Amino acid sequence: MRILLLAWVLLLTACEEKTNTALISEQPQYAEFVAKMEEQGIDKNSVDRMVGAKQLNQDILHKITHPAEAKSWEWYKNFFLKEERFAKAANFNKKNKALLEKAEKRFQVPANIISGILEIESIYGENTGDYPVIDALSTIGFGYPKRSKFFLYELETLLTLHHKKVIDANTLYGSYAGAFGWAQFMPDSYRDYAISEGDKTNPDLMHSPSDNVMSIANYLNKKGHWKENTPVMQKIKFNSKKPALYAKAKKAMQDKEIIRIKKTDHNNPILAELSPIPEQFNAILIAREHDDDFSYWYTSSNFNSILSYNSSPYYAYMVFLLSEQMNG
Repeated sequence: MRILLLAWVLLLTACEEKTNTALISEQPQYAEFVAKMEEQGIDKNSVDRMVGAKQLNQDILHKITHPAEAKSWEWYKNFFLKEERFAKAANFNKKNKALLEKAEKRFQVPANIISGILEIESIYGENTGDYPVIDALSTIGFGYPKRSKFFLYELETLLTLHHKKVIDANTLYGSYAGAFGWAQFMPDSYRDYAISEGDKTNPDLMHSPSDNVMSIANYLNKKGHWKENTPVMQKIKFNSKKPALYAKAKKAMQDKEIIRIKKTDHNNPILAELSPIPEQFNAILIAREHDDDFSYWYTSSNFNSILSYNSSPYYAYMVFLLSEQMNG
């Protein structure tokens, strides 16, 4: 029995070592990926050298299955709503006042929204990530089937940018998910929305505050379709207590800390209690503040614009709260 058990342990250890040292070139989709890159003029030797010779990174695979977006609203508040981070935001805003105003004027995106995103994404360049971007995209693309299509597309985009000498993929570091720069752009976002204040050929998101500010504003304007003079959110104030609304919200929230109800969801009982929603807003957001204490908000298309940057409603709500804190 002991001999059999030892044999199983040795077998499992060998399998684990093989998994931990698996080369990208050994993965089922690799040959197809190489063929696709060759169609774009990038030869197999280059792909083998830059991608195929690497191993699946188990740390990255663990983190992509436990993302920050899955964390609680309480975690978001404790992590971001801190005096030390407010101070850094105030310092950045003061130092870059003219730049932020220029971006706001050009793209109609409020300066404090831009600043709030930079604060959350990298604390104004302090933490841009220490993973080789090419390793992150390769590992997730070939080692995590659930997100394979998206990350292989991002890897393809990165290699194309490298081939065109826009980005040096061999020296590029970022997050475990392959986002890079102060703004934490993915390769396709860099290709489509990164711009330079000085109209340089290749925007520098790793070092340039101005390129990051302008690129975020451009992204929210073009991809997010930001609407000028439209508030992101507006708190709903009640003249009197609404017991029916409270009971329905409590039931709807259950384990959730934030829910969002679209204007078109006519059958939702909570929406019926809060209708009609003002014309400039398209949804209701309810946030659990403490235990059974809820706050109610109208949200506009500009909330959706922030969601185009990061799909978590916690993220969009936090960007808004930080921007409001900057307003004093």
